[in-house]
Amino acid sequence: MAITGTHKGHTYSVSYATDNDWPVTSVRVTLRKALPAGVAIHPRDATPWSSGRISPRSAATGDGSFDNRFGVRADRPADLRFLGPEVRGALQSAYDDHPGLWLGHDGLVCVERGHIRDKGRLLELLDELVQLAALVAATTDGGGTGRRTEAGAARRAEASEAVEAARAPSPPADPGDLQAFIRACFDRRVASYEVNRRIKQEWLGRTVHGRGRVVQGMPLGGHDFDFADLKGHRFDLQVAGPEELAPLVRVRLQVEPSGRAAAEPPPPGQTVRFEGRIADANPLLCVVQLVSADLSAAP
Repeated sequence: MAITGTHKGHTYSVSYATDNDWPVTSVRVTLRKALPAGVAIHPRDATPWSSGRISPRSAATGDGSFDNRFGVRADRPADLRFLGPEVRGALQSAYDDHPGLWLGHDGLVCVERGHIRDKGRLLELLDELVQLAALVAATTDGGGTGRRTEAGAARRAEASEAVEAARAPSPPADPGDLQAFIRACFDRRVASYEVNRRIKQEWLGRTVHGRGRVVQGMPLGGHDFDFADLKGHRFDLQVAGPEELAPLVRVRLQVEPSGRAAAEPPPPGQTVRFEGRIADANPLLCVVQLVSADLSAAP
């Protein structure tokens, strides 16, 4: 299903689809003035997007921070004159909140995880994309000579300020805290491919700790649906997550047979502290599985 319309002078489309069985929302805003054919700016390690031809030639801007986040395609270096410090900075700022961000020769596309139905959230995202489009247009209008009109400078400043204001601050977090994992991977604004990458490359196998309430406990015998042939004891907990991301997270623990919790299982309803190694996670269902775990009564 797709929705089309006009927002602040730019045509846009919103479509809903699935990516690796995860629902995603794709929002596209058309540039008022197209970039040279073949230009594509895309998240590094992701397939380039453009509604037109994509250049087979890769390029680099020389800006290490930008080049580490984005891949660049262009037929000629002159085709990238618009990609000055202001545009690079704005794209990087937007990428912090929207890792599924592409710039094609005639439009911007942002892929968000989940089916965004809330009109307010869609308008916020459209505002950000329109501001980026205005910044690209202002830089393009200035040409490669470096001359800036007063109106162009004002539009660039407005776009940069709007993108910066839209960024949500990321509070520092203990990397071993379960809620740090939830903040990193359960954010519904993050594209599904980026969530998968974070879980597989940055979190699986890491030890995390947290606090939750026991729902049930049972011995693992034979084949368990979640823990296969692992032995010991299984505990299902309810854990409070960041309200805006996942108010309630289900945590499944596998405790080794020699663990103290297996010898003296805490009863349902008791609040416990736990620690274990991340074996699997499903951000859509808000479930985390930990193995080689241990838990103790919380004060």
